[in-house]
Amino acid sequence: NSRIDVLIHNAGLYLNKRTLTEDGLEMNFVVHYLAPFIINYFLMDKLKKDGSTRIIFVSSEGYRFAAWGVCLDNLQWERKRYSGLKAYGSAKLAQILSMHIFAEIFSSENMNVTINAMHPGFVKTNTGQDNGPVYKFFKKNFLDKMSRDPVESAEALYYLGVSKEVEGITDKFFHYTTIEELAPPAKDMELARILWDKTIQIINEKYLKVR
Repeated sequence: NSRIDVLIHNAGLYLNKRTLTEDGLEMNFVVHYLAPFIINYFLMDKLKKDGSTRIIFVSSEGYRFAAWGVCLDNLQWERKRYSGLKAYGSAKLAQILSMHIFAEIFSSENMNVTINAMHPGFVKTNTGQDNGPVYKFFKKNFLDKMSRDPVESAEALYYLGVSKEVEGITDKFFHYTTIEELAPPAKDMELARILWDKTIQIINEKYLKVR
């Protein structure tokens, strides 16, 4: 029954090969998009009662890899050759599109809830450990050397979670603590609404019936 002051969606992964969950859904789609969607959706009644909550997606500039938008008829990567970068970008783009719809709902319901996305920078993490020796060698000897200390990104995330300077700001994409203009595919509200309906359909088919 504890109130939720800040909800941070931080789970992430990077996969070179198409991998499915036990439910038959593509892993990037589930981890980066569907799971946080479900959490937000089923917490809405509680968040409305709590009165004041900040939701933050730990997002990525990688959404730009989905330069042509989210492919609605291939969300699970069944029809095209799998690309880790494109699958990652598509899921991150879907996440941002869902942010717009959640922000609309929170506003229409007069909920004191803000929802934003934040790019934490190129951070040294343990992602990609199952992607084989070549990737791990490249990551250790090249990527990690160019990466930021996770502490820097954590401080920026903390700021967005508690600072009065961003109180009331919603439906924005932050690069660290600076608001950044989104690329056109991430501002496509028609796509966002269609994706929302399709997501509800997936939840109904795979998990439980929702309105």
